[in-house]
Amino acid sequence: MKLSLQKLFLYSLLALIAVSALYKYSEWQSLKSLSNLYNDAWTQEFTSVEKGSALNSKFSGITKKVFDKNSTSQMYLDSYSDLSGTFNLISSNEEDYSNLINNNNNRYKNLPVFFLLGDRGNFIKKLSSLQQQYYSYEISNSEINNAEWWLDFNILRAIRDMDLITEFNKNTSSDIKTTASKYFYTLSPLSDYEDNNFKWDHEEEIKKYFPNGFSTLTNYKNYLSDFYSMVKDFVAGDYQSASYKFSALKESSVDLNPDFGSLFKEENGKYTENDKNIIKIVSEEAKLIKDFNSKKLYKYPLLPDVKSWKEDLVLCQMYDFKSGLYYLNSNNYVSSGTPTDLLRELSTISPDTQMVDKLFDIKIMKISNDDKQIDFYCLDKLGDHNYHFIITK
Repeated sequence: MKLSLQKLFLYSLLALIAVSALYKYSEWQSLKSLSNLYNDAWTQEFTSVEKGSALNSKFSGITKKVFDKNSTSQMYLDSYSDLSGTFNLISSNEEDYSNLINNNNNRYKNLPVFFLLGDRGNFIKKLSSLQQQYYSYEISNSEINNAEWWLDFNILRAIRDMDLITEFNKNTSSDIKTTASKYFYTLSPLSDYEDNNFKWDHEEEIKKYFPNGFSTLTNYKNYLSDFYSMVKDFVAGDYQSASYKFSALKESSVDLNPDFGSLFKEENGKYTENDKNIIKIVSEEAKLIKDFNSKKLYKYPLLPDVKSWKEDLVLCQMYDFKSGLYYLNSNNYVSSGTPTDLLRELSTISPDTQMVDKLFDIKIMKISNDDKQIDFYCLDKLGDHNYHFIITK
């Protein structure tokens, strides 16, 4: 009986050790999966953000040139294909980014974390939960941003068509009766607006987030349609109808005085709150990872350490992101030219990130700040890639 009890105790002890070892291995696997996902997802997303940053800078450069005080309507028309081509690249990249963050959000949701216990288990659950919260705000911002881009593009299209009218009026000003038919073909893009089924690109998203912007597009549509219809009747010799439509045209022209300064600010409140929440979450995640490493929770007997995290790279891009929030808050760009000065300058606005500012590996960041743009360079120590993000002034 005594021997049997000893065997039972031994077997129970061995079973307990086996269960404990199996749990630790499963916990290590979960931790490794989380680390790999965290690093892979941010790498994918920053690659897309970096590409979008360069395209946005190019787009901004074109718009500044064509809307310069010395530019002409013909200069805008000549640049429109380049403008729309660059926009199409931006739109494609925005769509890819939207799909990417939705996919990565689902990857985090599918991580098996419910059975985990202790400090490491709490770390895994907390980081996974924070990332899903981050994606809820980032996805919201992505939808707003996409609607804003399409509003911008549609207005640029409307301005192009208004410039077609300007050039038509110039070409026919000497004798409209004899020259209108000659130059009528230049107004052919305006025929789209006469279609009862005409819709602006992505107008449902624009209606949802920028109703005043959509109202402006509607006013443009009405004016451009009325102008084309009037000229068409005039060229066909129906002067009575053209005269009647000219009166209607004067009425629709009254609505063509949009305040472009406020047109794109309808969602600024929600966008800014999302930004603040994103910064809080990213800061909390970085602090969580720093604490995890300082407690050496990455160490396991007989298994490789799990301490490779790209939290400093994420923080570096977060300071670029917060610099954009700084502009929204103050209407001034950050003036700093060094990482140390930048962190000090950004500490003057909320949310407060000083809990991680002092833990950030400042050596991975470089800044170039001039009259045209701010360049942020963030080194990925694990991937040996230097990301370049741009804020165009």
